[in-house]
Formats: sequence, C-alpha cells, structure tokens
Amino acid sequence: MRKVALRWLALALVVAVSLRAFGTSLDTAWDKVRADPPALGWPVIAAWLLFAAAVPVSGWLWGRVLQRLESTRVGAADAIVTHCFSWLLKYLPGQIAALVYKLVWAEKRGLGKTGTGLSFVYENLFVQVASWAPALLILPHATLGARIGNDSLLAACGALAAMVTIVFALGPGVGLLLKLVRKRGKLTAGQGQFGTLSPAASARFMALYLLPRLLNAVAFVLICLHITPVEPAQMPALGAIYVLAGAIGVLAVFVPSGLGVREAAIILLAAPLLGSSTAIIAAFLARFVSIASDALVLVFAIALRALHVRNPV
Repeated sequence: MRKVALRWLALALVVAVSLRAFGTSLDTAWDKVRADPPALGWPVIAAWLLFAAAVPVSGWLWGRVLQRLESTRVGAADAIVTHCFSWLLKYLPGQIAALVYKLVWAEKRGLGKTGTGLSFVYENLFVQVASWAPALLILPHATLGARIGNDSLLAACGALAAMVTIVFALGPGVGLLLKLVRKRGKLTAGQGQFGTLSPAASARFMALYLLPRLLNAVAFVLICLHITPVEPAQMPALGAIYVLAGAIGVLAVFVPSGLGVREAAIILLAAPLLGSSTAIIAAFLARFVSIASDALVLVFAIALRALHVRNPV
C-alpha cells in the first residue's frame, strides 16, 4: 500500500509541476480549444490506426527476440497476442504486471522464464536506443538551429558512437552477467535453455525496432498537422520528439504509462517549433488518441487469439 501511495503521490507531483510550469500556456491552449475545438478528421483517424499498428509490430519483434534467445520456435500470432495483452497492462506503474504476464505465458508454453525475462530486458533496451538515437541525430539542429552550429555534428557522432557501443555491449555484457549468476548457483537447468544476442543480431533488432517508433512518429506528425500548419522541415523533429518523450515516459516507472511525464517532455521540446499553447494541445490530443488506440489493440488481440485457437500455426 505504501508503494502504491508513493507512486500516486509522484504522479500528482508531476502533474502539479507541469501545471505550474506551463500555467499561462495552458490557459491560452484552453482558450484556443474552446474557440475552435479540434474536429475528428482523417489525420486523427490515421494516427489512431498507426498508434494501434505499432503494438502488434512490436509484438512480432519481441517474439523474434525470444525465439532467438530460447533457440526454439515461437509462433508469431501467439507472441503478438501476448505482447498486446501485456501492453495493455502498462497502465499499472513499473511494468511489473506486463513482465509477469509474459512470464506466466512462457511457463504455459514450456519456455524458460529466464530467457523470457531476458527478452523483456532486450525489448526495453532496443526501444530506448531506437528512441534516443534518432532524437540525438535530429533534434539538436532542428530545435536549436544556428545557436549550436557545428555542435549538431558532434551530437550526431555521439549518438552513432553510443549505438555502436550498445550493440557490442549488449550480447557480451548480458552473457557475462548470466555467467556470474550461474556461478553463484542462482540459475538451474530447469529454468530453460537460453542464450544471448550476438552484436550482429543486436544491431539487426535495433534497426527493426525503429519501425514501430516510425509508426508512432508519423502518427504524432499527423496530429500536429490536424491542429496547425507544419513545415515539412519540422516533421522529422516533431516525430523524434514524440518518440523520445515516449521513451522518457517509459523510464518514469512511478507513473502509469508515463502519464504527465510524456506530455511534459513533448511540450518542452515541441514548444520552440509549434509554440507553447499548440504544443500543449498536440501533447494531450496525442495522449487521447493513443488511449483510444488501445481499445483497437484489445479488439485486435482478442480476434487474433480466437483465430489462432481455431487455426494454430
């Protein structure tokens, strides 16, 4: 109970700080919404579909990672359904519920809990890298422009160096950790046979994890276009801002689904491009559309599970 209370207190604190920091802009944004409420147009519907599509794509990728780690076949439909239901548990803080759901599923399928847990770790690492690396490449120049000059090149080189380092550290680093754990006798043979990803496999999955991030980025750009005219040169930056804000929200494990944290990051980073009040409207409209897309994810997962039960592959 104490942990739950602390998490909700942290959420309240984040919301309070955001309201304080953007108080004037919030008033302006609210006046804009009241004067001209955003209508439901094709960009919003397209964004809704793209947000939803990113989840099963991520589920397919997670299934491939797990299959590689466990050295056994993992059905694509089964992995997608499991990931979709796990994804919907994101509203419980800390991602623990999502991990437990996948571990329970793995036990029913005869897969190792340790390998499944490791796939969860890899998944989150790939998501973070696929979110931060493009942002570090795009945002310094797009948001600061001439003020940073050649520093944008330095930031790009830093991002690439970080990606290369992570790629080559993921496989050997996790492998070394598991060897140490095995030495201490904390893993037994009954927990499943699993391996780690090689640097080449890590690089491949890291690149593939850019796909669901791209779907989310395009969805946010469409939402921005629905609200205000956007220059073509600003679109990559706005997409990168949303993806980066989502990654920051994931790191805020004390709040459900990064609520408030993601919005604050979007407003802070998008304000130089859109203006504070428009960035606020875009951030909250994106939250509303993404929540609505979860209903579509649920319907899709239920339908795919029913189809998979009838026609197992």
